[in-house]
Amino acid sequence: MRHFGYVRNYEGVLRQLAAEGHRVHIAAELGRNKMGEDSLGQRLASELPAITLGRAPVPEDSVWSRASQISRVLVDALRYMDPHYRNAPALHPRAERTVPRAVRPFLHFVERLGSRVSRLVCVTLCALERVIPLSADVSAFLREQAPDVLLVTPLVEPASIQVDYIKSASALGIPSALCVASWDNLTNKGAIRVSPDRVFVWNAAQIEEAVSLHDVPRGRVVMTGAQIFDHWFSWKPSRTREEFCRTLGLDPARPIILYLGSSF
Repeated sequence: MRHFGYVRNYEGVLRQLAAEGHRVHIAAELGRNKMGEDSLGQRLASELPAITLGRAPVPEDSVWSRASQISRVLVDALRYMDPHYRNAPALHPRAERTVPRAVRPFLHFVERLGSRVSRLVCVTLCALERVIPLSADVSAFLREQAPDVLLVTPLVEPASIQVDYIKSASALGIPSALCVASWDNLTNKGAIRVSPDRVFVWNAAQIEEAVSLHDVPRGRVVMTGAQIFDHWFSWKPSRTREEFCRTLGLDPARPIILYLGSSF
């Protein structure tokens, strides 16, 4: 995981895996805890002996690792030259900000040549990604953990190091899968530069997004539903409509309109 905040998205899945006897090690790239993201993971680990937490090692600094980072952010930015994004003008400038200033002239040069050339450059960079040497630190970590399967999320962050994990897992014969974390991850984040063995998506729309926007072979995409909402199926009312309306001073005989938003 990028950070332990993603545990929230998969709490139900993690609990079910532990209940079925699987050992789950959750490794996070970042130690971010500004909004208490670590608390849920720590609670799961304290409640369930089958679940452990730790940090995911970052690939060692080298010429190859720096080259791969530049290659990935270029792919992330150039993908917005695709005709699919002609009516989404805000996404490209946001992606461009992740590209190092020294490399932006090359980015702009390719963009001036048009979407077909941008597409060709993306394909070439993804092919080069597959021949960049594996990270020794990431490979050593996977050998130590010796998992039966590697799951990554969200993978589509700019220049994600999770690509290194998928590459090392493939070389070590460990099946890998991307768990798509949110409804918009495949449309307005970075690219899937190297396809894992499976991509788990929420719905039929995301199947098409994975195939058309990320070139994932259709046979690798599996629709599972949205794990973050699984717990809703077990929820039951805690009080009657009349009790709820009395608390808020509403007339239970009249309709209620609920307005929800995700941002302040």
